[in-house]
Amino acid sequence: MTYPNYLKVYLLVDRRLCKKKMSCLSDSSTDYDSEYSILHTDKLDVQQINKIYSELKSIGKRLQNESALLSNRKSELEVRERQADAKELALAETLENLRSKENYLRISQQKITQLHRDLNAVVNLQVKEKISDKEDYYDVEINKLQLDLREKTRECKRLKSNFDTVRSLNEVLKSQLADAQETNIKLDSQLQACQGRLNNLLRLNIKSSRKCEAKESISKETLPKLVPSSTSIQDRQITCMNFDCFNNVICILLEWICDVQLSKGVEVFRSYDEYISEFTLGRTLKILPLLMDIISPQNSNVKSHLPILRCIYFSIIYLETVNKKSTLSSTLRRIGQELYGGGSERSAIFYNSGNAHVRFLSSLIILKTFSQDDILARVLEAIRSDTKVDSVKELFLHYQANSVMLPFLFVRNKVLLSLTLDIFLQMAIESSFLNAFLDSLSCEEFFKQVSVLISTGNKSLDQLVLEKCSIILQKLSKIKSNKRYFELHKLVPSLENIYKDCDDSQGFLALNLRSTLFSLGVNLS
Repeated sequence: MTYPNYLKVYLLVDRRLCKKKMSCLSDSSTDYDSEYSILHTDKLDVQQINKIYSELKSIGKRLQNESALLSNRKSELEVRERQADAKELALAETLENLRSKENYLRISQQKITQLHRDLNAVVNLQVKEKISDKEDYYDVEINKLQLDLREKTRECKRLKSNFDTVRSLNEVLKSQLADAQETNIKLDSQLQACQGRLNNLLRLNIKSSRKCEAKESISKETLPKLVPSSTSIQDRQITCMNFDCFNNVICILLEWICDVQLSKGVEVFRSYDEYISEFTLGRTLKILPLLMDIISPQNSNVKSHLPILRCIYFSIIYLETVNKKSTLSSTLRRIGQELYGGGSERSAIFYNSGNAHVRFLSSLIILKTFSQDDILARVLEAIRSDTKVDSVKELFLHYQANSVMLPFLFVRNKVLLSLTLDIFLQMAIESSFLNAFLDSLSCEEFFKQVSVLISTGNKSLDQLVLEKCSIILQKLSKIKSNKRYFELHKLVPSLENIYKDCDDSQGFLALNLRSTLFSLGVNLS
């Protein structure tokens, strides 16, 4: 297909213009001249050229407008690019600042964390120190309060045990008072009967005295008067004075012997040589049978009785110590019988004497010489009633009567056992003699006897007997030196077994045993 020339020129121009359209033609006039020369060379028509020129001119205007728009857009794009670059720089600076701030904040955070850790460590250390100080302080305070509480508890238990003892004694006294009132009623009735008999006897006496006066008047008239000689009266007075002096000398010598030798115990004789020991033993064996012959029922002087009774008592103790009591068994039995009397005149002078000292010494000698249970029970009852008085308690400690009572702590005779424990309870009541009595019981003999009593008679002993033993042991357990006696004679396991076997009805016994074991350091948890 063939195109006209003007179309070829137009297509050529249009193709070149399209190539230069994107390169932003700024030199359009030069191109137009070159195109014009091409058109001229092709020798086109003027009309066609004018037409083409006009078209090209319009196209050039459009292109200029488009070029202006493109230049404006280019400038805008450059401005925007510069703004974008500036923003990018600003953003980079901002990002750098943010990074530096982030690093600063991270370092600050690390420092704050480290400071927080150090502060927590310091605070924890100070808190622990303060807590430990407070714990130590409160531990010391708690220990003090616990000790005070234990002391108060022990004091309350002791007061309760004393109150129970006093209450039991009060009940015993009430029963004795009731018995005494009944006896008083009987004695009143007997007194009235005796008073009637006495009135009758007085009437008979008056009648008989009148008859005697009548007979004497007749005898005076018939018989000569008898005048006593003055020499016989003087001889009798001298004999009485000599007897009193002799009696006083013997009493002084006996007191001297008791205070210097016999009352000191066998330890004094062990320090002497063999000759002196045999000499003392021989003289004791000789003088003991003669002592009771010196005392007569007609001699009611207490001052002469006491030295003889003291010498008899300490002689018996000495013979027991040297194991020679069996050599004078019959003599000692006769001495006990003479002192007890069985309601005779001697009984009123010794065993039933109004003097507490004579009565107590006579009772101790009877306990040492008699073997009949009924008589021993009466004597123990008398000692139990006498030990309510402080003066007799002092005599009990002076003569070490607990050694006399120990042989009766056997299950063989429960009456004697109960009476002996009652005497010990009387001595264990709060008084000025309590500590001395507890010290006298703090010996191996007593703990051995109690251990045998509890171990052999645990099942057969009455609850009252066990309660009495527990009261005495509870008081002895407070003495720290007695702990070795409890351990030596194995009393702790026996007391633990009794405590475990206690039921609800044995609350008082369980309380005393718990207090005793607690004082000995035994944990009952």
